[in-house]
Amino acid sequence: MAMPRPKKDPALVKGEVLRVPVSLSEKELIFAAATCDGGEFASWARMLLLKAAKGWAAGNARKKSMTSKRRTA
Repeated sequence: MAMPRPKKDPALVKGEVLRVPVSLSEKELIFAAATCDGGEFASWARMLLLKAAKGWAAGNARKKSMTSKRRTA
């Protein structure tokens, strides 16, 4: 009898779900882009969303840093 697969590390489990309303044409375009190289939609979307969020957070941190420098100068 085969042994069951070990459980994933809880830190690696992706149990939260985001839902984004889109039109049919937007959905078709997004799925075409996500799967054009044989990849999975969820992985592609997660990568793009995280990249955008990290860029936004970095830009926001720079703005706060510049604002605080102006106040102390």
